[in-house]
Parts: sequence; structure tokens; C-alpha cells
Amino acid sequence: MNVARYNANQLSNSTIKAIHSTSFYASEGFANLFRSSGGKPIYWVVEEDGKPLVAIKGIEVGIGPLKRFMSMPDGLYAPVWIAPEYDHASDELFDILLDGLAGYSYVKTFIYDFADRFPKHKSFEVKMCETGLVNIADPNWEPPDDKLRAQIRKAEREGISVVPFSWDRHHIAFLDLMNRTEQRHGRAPKYSVAFFEQLANLASVDKRVQWAWCEYESKPACSHIYFIDGTMLQGWNFYFDKAFSFLKPNQYISYTVCRESAKQGVTHFNLGGSPESAEGLSYYKKRWGGETYRYPSLVRLAHIGKLL
Repeated sequence: MNVARYNANQLSNSTIKAIHSTSFYASEGFANLFRSSGGKPIYWVVEEDGKPLVAIKGIEVGIGPLKRFMSMPDGLYAPVWIAPEYDHASDELFDILLDGLAGYSYVKTFIYDFADRFPKHKSFEVKMCETGLVNIADPNWEPPDDKLRAQIRKAEREGISVVPFSWDRHHIAFLDLMNRTEQRHGRAPKYSVAFFEQLANLASVDKRVQWAWCEYESKPACSHIYFIDGTMLQGWNFYFDKAFSFLKPNQYISYTVCRESAKQGVTHFNLGGSPESAEGLSYYKKRWGGETYRYPSLVRLAHIGKLL
């Protein structure tokens, strides 16, 4: 057996199709979003006699001695594929895969192992992460918190208008809302205009991207972006003008996206990770009925990566 690093054009169409079928995060459309910020989609594959047995897809960023690998960026989860007939040998194969990643010249390697597939490995530190998962499969599901349900009803009484985001119609107002939200949090925008334009284009053709947009009296109030990965709805990026708190758009959008997604077979709403210091955010997630789910992330910092 050997482990190799590949670009998409170095793999067969059948192999690419098999890997992409594992997860939205492995899809060509999602991974290519990161090209706008210098990222490069890469496949690491364990093979035997040219036959792929196990693969992981991720994004490389940086060049030369500063090259890094993430599966996936933003703490999104690693899309892992294993040939069905080799599932019984997964620990051995994943160990070989990690050997290959550790032996490459990455200064930082991150694998967010939501499915808890990887064994412990001498070259990787395990850091536990946690998120809140809400079971939304029941057709009559509502958040258990009385106040939260009242806020959703209030939004309905206010006549809130939520529509699918359109780059052509909404991007100027969105960029203003995004920048003002980031300023309020004291940070620079993380993604470029090109990234968001490409994401909006992807949302128009791939329903696994749910981008909800809310205006009030022709002013931007709220933008929510979700990803659907299998049967899980992932809350990813929310921007909000606090001047419209009375409208309760955050609560209303999350609820309606959950209900619509459940009709399409989604069973769980992933509320996303929370920093340990974010007690208010953790409390808000519990109001939705989120159950804590813990999973490992594998981290390797090498050479100058330990200092960055």
C-alpha cells in the first residue's frame, strides 16, 4: 500500500465521483469556493496496486514552508471516503493516511473528525470539539423554549419577509451588512467579495446551500447561510443589524430553514461550535433543544507552524 497526494485532474472520474458522494464538503462546488482566497482542493489517497482504498479531501493554503492543510476550513468537517469492502480495515488504512499527511511538508494540518473515524496517531494531537445538535425530524418540531417560540410568532406578526438571497439584487446591501457586523465584533471580514459571489452562484444551483435574506423597509436586516451535509443542517454564517432586533429575524429564519430542510430529509440542526467563554451563545443554543455532541479534531503543528 502507498499514500499519495493528488489534484482532481490526477484521479479517475469514478474515484472523484465516489469521494464527492460522501459529503457536501467534498463536492467540487464547495471546495472550489476557497480558490478565491488562494486555497487549493487536494485529495490524499491510500492505494493498493493503483486502486483507491481510503481518501480524504481538504484545502491547501499557503506556499513553500508555510503550506497548510485543512479538512475542512472554518472547522467544517472532514469528508472521508473508504471503499465499502475495506471498511473492516479502516483503522489500519486511516493510520497509513495519517502517516502520509504527517510526512508531507505542511506546517499545520487540521482534520475535523466529526464522524470519529480516525485512530489516535503519534504525529497528531487530539483536541476535543463540541457542538449542539437539535433533532428536527419530527414534522411537528418546534424549539422547546417558550420565549423562543414567542419570538418566532412575533416575527410572523411583524410581517417579516425572508427570501432566497440573490447576488444581483442583494449583494450591495449584503456587503454593507457584512462589513458592519464584522466591525461590531471588532474583526476584519474573513472572506472576499469574490468568495461570497461564488457562494451565491453555488446556492442558485445547489440546494445544499441555503442562503436566506431579510430586509425591512428596504434596509438589510439579516443574512443567514446554511449548508446541508447528508441529513444535517449546518448553521455557518450569520450577519445581523441589531437595529432590527424587534423583528426577531435570527430566530425566525433559523426556525423556517429547519422546517423546510426537514421536509427534504434533514434530521438534525447543527448549531455550530462555541468558544468556552461564550456562555450567552451556549445558552441560546440550549434554548433550541441542542444536545452537546463532542468529537475529535486532529492537529499537527510542525517546525514554524508551532510558532504561528
